[in-house]
Amino acid sequence: MQNNFYKRLIGVPRGTPNVAIMEELGVTPVEYKIESRKLIEYHRVLRMGEDRLPRQSIINAKEIGSNNLLDDAHTIMRKHSIACEDSEVMNMTPKQWKRVIEKKMSDTINRETLENC
Repeated sequence: MQNNFYKRLIGVPRGTPNVAIMEELGVTPVEYKIESRKLIEYHRVLRMGEDRLPRQSIINAKEIGSNNLLDDAHTIMRKHSIACEDSEVMNMTPKQWKRVIEKKMSDTINRETLENC
């Protein structure tokens, strides 16, 4: 849907490759924006005190084997080659963590764009 909107906006044919539109406009796909927000929330929850409800709910979900934010975050981190342990992430400031996320996601987007071109 995002790509169709951009194609109509700039007036190119529907058959124009999506990767060309994204590259030309320099737009980050929505999928990556969602993943970035999940990783930022993951960092926020890790830095919370043990007594906070969001942290307790994630720990409880992990204990019962339910899919949770930590699982999602680790999957996203593997996808983007972010090699940090929970303790390393916890010791980063929000700005440092955001820079790591932006750099690694940018690398992934560039790599996928080259592969698709």
